[in-house]
Amino acid sequence: MKLRGQLLLITVLVVLIPVAGWQFVKTLEQSLRQAHEQALIDSATAIARTLASDHRERWTGPSEGLYVHRLEGDIHLDGHDGEWERWLDQASVLPSSSRTLAVHLVLAERERGRLHLLLRAVDDALVFADPDHGPGDRIELFIGHNGQDHRILLAPMAPGWIEARDETGSVRVQGNWQPRRDGWTLELQVADPPRPEHLGVSVHDVDDPDDRQVVGRAQTDGIQPLIRRQPALGDGLARLLPDNTRAWATTPAGWVLAQHDARRGTGGPSGPAPVLFERLLGDRLPERASLDSDTAHLSLPGSPEQASAAWMSANRGAGVVVMASAPVEIDRQRVGQVILERSADELLVLANQAVLRLFGTSLVGLLLIALLLIGFAILLSERIRRLRNRAESAVLPDGRVVEPIEAPRAADEIGDLGRSMAELIERQYRHQHYLRTLADKLAHELRTPLATIRSSLDNLAQVDTTRDRERYRQRAEQGCNRLGTILQSMSQAARVEEALDSEHFEPVDLHRLLTDYVAGCEVTYPERQFIFETRSGRPFIVRGSADLLAQLLDKLVDNAVDFSQNGACIRLGLGRRGRQAILQVDNPGPAISEAVAETLFDSMVSCRPDGNDRVHLGLGLYIARLIVRHHGGDIGAAGLANGTRFEVSLPLMEG
Repeated sequence: MKLRGQLLLITVLVVLIPVAGWQFVKTLEQSLRQAHEQALIDSATAIARTLASDHRERWTGPSEGLYVHRLEGDIHLDGHDGEWERWLDQASVLPSSSRTLAVHLVLAERERGRLHLLLRAVDDALVFADPDHGPGDRIELFIGHNGQDHRILLAPMAPGWIEARDETGSVRVQGNWQPRRDGWTLELQVADPPRPEHLGVSVHDVDDPDDRQVVGRAQTDGIQPLIRRQPALGDGLARLLPDNTRAWATTPAGWVLAQHDARRGTGGPSGPAPVLFERLLGDRLPERASLDSDTAHLSLPGSPEQASAAWMSANRGAGVVVMASAPVEIDRQRVGQVILERSADELLVLANQAVLRLFGTSLVGLLLIALLLIGFAILLSERIRRLRNRAESAVLPDGRVVEPIEAPRAADEIGDLGRSMAELIERQYRHQHYLRTLADKLAHELRTPLATIRSSLDNLAQVDTTRDRERYRQRAEQGCNRLGTILQSMSQAARVEEALDSEHFEPVDLHRLLTDYVAGCEVTYPERQFIFETRSGRPFIVRGSADLLAQLLDKLVDNAVDFSQNGACIRLGLGRRGRQAILQVDNPGPAISEAVAETLFDSMVSCRPDGNDRVHLGLGLYIARLIVRHHGGDIGAAGLANGTRFEVSLPLMEG
């Protein structure tokens, strides 16, 4: 595995453990939450069906109207709202025609007791009735009982006790009217009849004590039915309700008809548990309003036509509850609903425990991965250190290579680096060996012409005849020419490298170049046969210099001629390999070995047969490699069954 893949694998392991743990916790939480929801929905549905069957007559009351709160004790009619404090936030606001008049209405009664009313008004000016000037602020009550509506007018002439009857005298109310700094408060009780079925209220506001004109009205929307609690439904809830659960029976509009609390304790977890729960849910939970035994109106988000459940935070974010509702149906008509609430504290504890286990498991996993990373880093550093030590031991401080190093076998990037360094040191070792033997090669090449020149000069001084002198002079001249050829060949490579930098490149058609070149070879080397083969009819266009490419062919063909006999057939081939043009020169001479093929293109390397009188310093193929690499290609040699093949690859032009 490559080093990049190893690091990627370790990174995936580091990320995978907490992600997998988090997914496990979320899945566990979702399963627990769904089970919690479904159990509560099933309980609500079962209770709703039982209540619809056992208390059919209790669901026939109105679904909209004025709600009557339940009193635990008597109310003292003193005109103050201290005893009504717990219901003020649930008061009904009467629609008003004046911006300066705002009236709140609260109703309450004891079981089988009298109906009590609280009117709390915000009024700029309180004007009482005057026998001489006319009525002031006044209230009209409309009380329905036994199918009849009774009207009572309350027009006090001063603060304090007030009592009035209807026109028939059968309905009587009494109470206390007291002014406040920003308005007034009126406490009333319906003395007769004790339990009316309907009620309407209309408040008339008078601000000017002189003209006594009504400037604003606040009144109910007609005579409204009264919605009261049903103790029988409460008893039914008490029998059916499971432990640790609260329940409400409501009208379709959400008015509470009965309530029962079967919780054994209150409170819940504190601290980060609800926050963690919200993170698991993926969204912030809505805040549930405070609910108690005096709650008058209750509803859940969603459609009231079918059973549903909702999660909410309670106790100011310190706990989480789940609430479920189920419709109550009689004769396929929805007449109410049952709402259950159950604490999710146990679920929070389970979620916390799961997260703690996840944290512990992740911590152990991360520690193991950290140890693995440390060990991996130590292993990498040790491998790099060993590679450095091998390279330093192979190369002396003066730059001389003692011996090549062994290439590592690892398949990752460090292994690639080690093999590259081993190959580089081996090349340097071969080059230094070449430089060390260069003096012997030059001495060997220069010794023969120098000996020829010295012996010819010595013999020239000892002979007297013109014929002998001419013979020795020619031999000395041949030695000088051979020496000049050696020096010219040595400097040829440097001249070629300098010429490469200044050569102008242009598109060159290799097919046409080889066709013309083979025709010239047949004239230059009449004792050889030349064959040009191509495996494609398409043009072979490369970017380069035609002169340099012709010089490259000269070196390859000259080498093929030297290693072949008269009458031999030299083959030149041209083909494609991907985006490369492949040029091949085959000669039927001796097959080259693999060891010789690796060093054949180095300078001052020659493998000519003995007895050849021509000067060969091994620079021809070295120059050929310079030309090929300058064109962005590559060159190599390989032995064939009946000769040797030189292969040149050059990049083709696009298009």
